[in-house]
Amino acid sequence: MMALGFSNAKIGSAVRAAARQWNDLLTGLVEQIEKTHGLPHPFEAMDVSALVTMAFIGGESHILLGIEDNAIPVRRALRRFGALIRQFEQTQTKGD
Repeated sequence: MMALGFSNAKIGSAVRAAARQWNDLLTGLVEQIEKTHGLPHPFEAMDVSALVTMAFIGGESHILLGIEDNAIPVRRALRRFGALIRQFEQTQTKGD
């Protein structure tokens, strides 16, 4: 979808809307984590959510281009990062 969005305005608009929703979701999660645990200086919640988004988009690009092997374990790294996000979500749910 993203690749098509580069050359198709309608698809690009849909991709941007989905990316904003994903970013809003992540930013909200990071803001919750920030209230409980803080964030390392100088990061703000929007910075962290942008970095997470870029990690996943970059990882997906590597997978689609076939740039993944033992030296670049993209899927494993993304799964582990996803597990970390779930762990924080569960911690937040238990604390509510």
